[in-house]
Amino acid sequence: MTVENNTAMKRTIVITIAAASFVAALCFAFIVFDSNSRSGRLDGQKLLAAVRTYASTMRAAGAEVPAEVSIETLIARSLLQREDVSAFNGLDVTIALEADETKPSQLLVRVRTSNGQELALLGDGSVQQLKK
Repeated sequence: MTVENNTAMKRTIVITIAAASFVAALCFAFIVFDSNSRSGRLDGQKLLAAVRTYASTMRAAGAEVPAEVSIETLIARSLLQREDVSAFNGLDVTIALEADETKPSQLLVRVRTSNGQELALLGDGSVQQLKK
């Protein structure tokens, strides 16, 4: 196996882990915020596609890819429709653009509620309440 193939394989593994973590984060949000008490829609496939498109568009433009992106930014750039993530209305949701399996304490998803509470999904799969 060449160095290039090894690097490509590692990148694929990291992207797969990030995607799996993202799906876990969506589940996390619904568990934490009790989907029965919240109305709205969440299209996880569209959300994940928007995150991927955002990162690849930034790279293609030669711009520095930020560590994270908010759902509001994805909506503002027309990568996502508000109706696709209406279950998150009233919440500030930020998603990491890359995951590193060697950093279990990496913040993958942050959810900030209207009352200021912040919760995070970390790389090790744990959910933590962040200090204000």
